[in-house]
Amino acid sequence: MSDDDERAQTLLAGLRDIRLPVEAAGGAVAELAAAVALGAVAALVVAGGARLIGRRAGHVPPAPEANPLDALSALSGDDRRVALLHLIRARDPDHYACLRQRLYRRDGALDLAALEAEVRGRV
Repeated sequence: MSDDDERAQTLLAGLRDIRLPVEAAGGAVAELAAAVALGAVAALVVAGGARLIGRRAGHVPPAPEANPLDALSALSGDDRRVALLHLIRARDPDHYACLRQRLYRRDGALDLAALEAEVRGRV
């Protein structure tokens, strides 16, 4: 038992002696660089944690609505047209691809009432 205690004391004494000399390579500049690096890593960890917490706290899932067209009634004509196109794209991508080809033609302005009727038929 005393042999184990003696070995442990010797090991601990050896560990206490492991130190860099005062005049180690780099000196104060190396210590300053190490402190800056540790500070930068700590700042990145804190910023990442704050971003993660902020994203979770700010995310509120939208309430399910019976009819998505009811929420669009307050929008202006162009905004409503864009929102209707988003709804069509989500519900029927193939039909949206056909409509998208007409979007950029000179005579291809999409009628708002026709879009609403298409969305009502697909919802």
